[in-house]
Amino acid sequence: MCEFFSLPFVAEHELPASMDINFFLSRCDYTATLSQYQDTYARFVQTLRALGLDGNIDAAGSIIDCWEPAPDVQVAGEERIPRYSPEEMFNLEQQLAICAGIPDEAFVRLAQIRDISQSWYRSRLNTQAG
Repeated sequence: MCEFFSLPFVAEHELPASMDINFFLSRCDYTATLSQYQDTYARFVQTLRALGLDGNIDAAGSIIDCWEPAPDVQVAGEERIPRYSPEEMFNLEQQLAICAGIPDEAFVRLAQIRDISQSWYRSRLNTQAG
């Protein structure tokens, strides 16, 4: 998708050893993206018009979003009913308070564990498929 829309991206083999936001920001040139998007969108609108599916597209090619669904009475009624008991809410508040005290570093380490686990799992799938 990045290549199709000319979105800037960094291939995995191009990642620096030390991740730095400035590395990524230096590669954020959207000049080609804008041009590619405009061309692709114009072809999209042209196709919709050719198929007679342009009822919500104005003369300039902009999508007209004027549809407002009627409220669903059943859903509105269900949303008025409390979903959780006071005990459940108290339990949730206690959990949130505990989570608020977890340092950001713990979440960083959990994300690292997730990434390693996903890589291992994908490598196992590739080994079994091959």
